[in-house]
Amino acid sequence: LYTELSAGEIKLKGHYRIGASHFLMEQYLVPAFLEIQKEHPGLTVEFISLDTGVAVSKIVHGELDAALVFRSSNYHELDEAVLYSGQFQIAVKKNHPVLKMTGKMLFKQLNDLPAITFRTSVGPNFWENHPAFNALEIRPKHTYFYADTQTALQLLTATNGWAFLPDKVISQNKQIQKVSMPKTLSAPVNISFIKKKNQSSNSFLEKLKDVLISDFI
Repeated sequence: LYTELSAGEIKLKGHYRIGASHFLMEQYLVPAFLEIQKEHPGLTVEFISLDTGVAVSKIVHGELDAALVFRSSNYHELDEAVLYSGQFQIAVKKNHPVLKMTGKMLFKQLNDLPAITFRTSVGPNFWENHPAFNALEIRPKHTYFYADTQTALQLLTATNGWAFLPDKVISQNKQIQKVSMPKTLSAPVNISFIKKKNQSSNSFLEKLKDVLISDFI
């Protein structure tokens, strides 16, 4: 112990189960872990791709140590660190005709086009009639349903459909573009690192959170 303390930072060890949506897993979680593992080779992680509702349930029941998720509401039973605050936006493939439309003509066209809709695996599926749609009289024609972001992107680029996606997803894909919406459209979404509340301090989870925070600054 004396030798390890004298050598500087104590090496982190252990096996963890960390969840994330497919997009956040690929773009942020895996790179963050690999950065930490360079200095702490004794760490191992089981990466589990899942949607937010499942992640919350598994953390509450002790089946996950932590998760990186998109969320639209607070989880009072969880310890939550908000890494990024953004908005859901309507996205279409690059050079889609609706990108030149505005106002009622735009909304009417969206109602005629196929909607690419996220299908959550737990809880009410408010995605099929998101509150933000009501104010704009958008009535989505749900045609395609997906469970992971990669499928949504594939459908967007291969069809004339549209999807309601977090701005971070849209900004990091050059094949799709956001549709210009009125400023009154409000559909907030955060990216959060969550773990069980009142959980004893864990050096690896804290370090992972710090690395993720730096990725969003």
